[in-house]
Amino acid sequence: MFERICITPQYPTTKPFDIGSIGEALIFYGEVILIVQYESLEALIKQFEPETLLRYLEHGRLKVKYRKHMIGTVSQEENTPFARYGFGLISSEKHNLEEAAHDLFIKVTGKTGRGRRLANKFLRFVEPISYGADITSQIVDEVRNYPYISEYISRRLRKSLPEGLQQKPMFKFGPLIQGEGFPLATNINFDYLNRLELPDEALKKPSTILFNYGSMIADLSLWSQLGTEVAVNENQADVLQPRFNVLLNKWKRSEEMISSFQDVCFNNGNAIRQVINSGAHSLDDLYPIVERSNDFSNWLRQREPDDNLIHSYYKEITKDSWIDKLPTKVIRWVIFSGMPTAIDVIAGGGIGTLSGLSLSVFDNFLLDRLARGWKPNQFIHGELEKFTNG
Repeated sequence: MFERICITPQYPTTKPFDIGSIGEALIFYGEVILIVQYESLEALIKQFEPETLLRYLEHGRLKVKYRKHMIGTVSQEENTPFARYGFGLISSEKHNLEEAAHDLFIKVTGKTGRGRRLANKFLRFVEPISYGADITSQIVDEVRNYPYISEYISRRLRKSLPEGLQQKPMFKFGPLIQGEGFPLATNINFDYLNRLELPDEALKKPSTILFNYGSMIADLSLWSQLGTEVAVNENQADVLQPRFNVLLNKWKRSEEMISSFQDVCFNNGNAIRQVINSGAHSLDDLYPIVERSNDFSNWLRQREPDDNLIHSYYKEITKDSWIDKLPTKVIRWVIFSGMPTAIDVIAGGGIGTLSGLSLSVFDNFLLDRLARGWKPNQFIHGELEKFTNG
């Protein structure tokens, strides 16, 4: 744990990256990998400030990977009996990495020469990354045939509905209608949900559910490809955790879902995320503390996480700093504990022997990554709290 973590932009938002959460991740992780596309790269440069972004990249703890494509949801005649849906990859020729970097650094700095110089430095550190060629068909397959999206919706509704769930949600694609898309079969009353004015934007209509879910599955393919832990909010965790719980329980033959994750809470953290996001402190202010942590981060990564270990590490790198004076808060991780089962099953005959359990192509891809040692641990952050640095 704590070797590397991946952070992807939030969808959709005017501030794709929570820089306070990135700051907290830099305290604990040996590498913090940011995945950006054209729009989120512009926001990242603005949110970090160009020189500060380059300073962290030169330091080496921060990594940036550039993705040319993003997942898009296609919908026609939504909220009618003739509604059709689908997924696609959205890109633009001007969004190639080199052209994007020069364009955006010039745009953010307002100066051609300076922007080009900064972009050239940035290009030394950034690498391209791509979704698999069949990612959209895999997402469609998920929505057509597998239970994960219904479990995701069920979790979100349980947290949002004042009276709780009356029945288990059903939400799946029917057979493709050529030239139109996929019809949607669902028992969810979206008119009723919208009358309730639920705060969860993702539950307002089928296309937003599909977009949020599809984007998460696509990002999950990248996280597993990179072999990283992930920084997620509670909405994203509601996609990840049911998926692995269902997947592992398929061969446990259990009637009751047994969680494959356990909480680790550090109760003596400080409000680093909140104070950076409030503007009271900056990532520049954090930089000396990230540097100080270099000597201790290898030690942290080589041990199993527990409260005492994290407390000792954190106390050492933050002592006599501005962080020491911040209000305390709980910092939470969700640790994947399902690996022994995965190893036993795969070692016993290979992934192919699980075909009788109706695993999707994407499930098999994830199992292969788990067998190779990937642990999808999660660094959980909540919504931005109002914070004043009295």
